Amino acid sequence: MRDSQLLAERFAEPVIIEHGGGHVIPDDPAITMRIAGFVAHHRRITTP
Repeated sequence: MRDSQLLAERFAEPVIIEHGGGHVIPDDPAITMRIAGFVAHHRRITTP
């Protein structure tokens, strides 16, 4: 977890989603909706 926090600190406005399910996407709608919202918001890939 500490490595993930160090990585997040390198971004201007990181979004951190924590869950107790290990390395799986949980099926709790409260969490999956946040993940889906994040992905939808960042769905465009831009290149310099």
